[in-house]
Amino acid sequence: MIGFAIIFVMIVWFLLVEYLSRIVARNLIENSYKRFIFVIFLICITYPLPLIDEIVAKYQFENLCDEYSNIKTSKELKKGITVFLGKESPVYIKNKWVDMKIYRYVFYNVETGNYAFEYATLTASGGKLSTTLEFIQGAPPILFKGSCGPKEDTKKFVESLSLIVIDKPE
Repeated sequence: MIGFAIIFVMIVWFLLVEYLSRIVARNLIENSYKRFIFVIFLICITYPLPLIDEIVAKYQFENLCDEYSNIKTSKELKKGITVFLGKESPVYIKNKWVDMKIYRYVFYNVETGNYAFEYATLTASGGKLSTTLEFIQGAPPILFKGSCGPKEDTKKFVESLSLIVIDKPE
């Protein structure tokens, strides 16, 4: 049902853009061939405007995902040690076209309390169009997947090093 609503909004927006482009072209250009070319030009520029924030944010988010998609380990990480997950608050990324957050998962060695390894997951919310429509629960991005994590499976990583993960000791 949501797909039909999105298609309906896209069709209505296209018809509106096409109508307004014809009005503008009719008032500015006399020659019918030049007017037709101008209308096509206006449609190509105006139609993607409601999604421009997501178009730009897609590239920003992909770059952040590439930067944070690896599991980072300390030099002290050894097989078979016991680790616990430290408490980390999400980091809100500013100066991006849509809201983005980084959730860091930092594991510490129980014996020494030193950093053992970490990874991050990222989330992005939708742009102005998806947050305005609000019929999509949580307003995710329309043009790209709004979450990413490490390329390597974290459970397999923990198993490959025979790490023991426990709750945070008191």
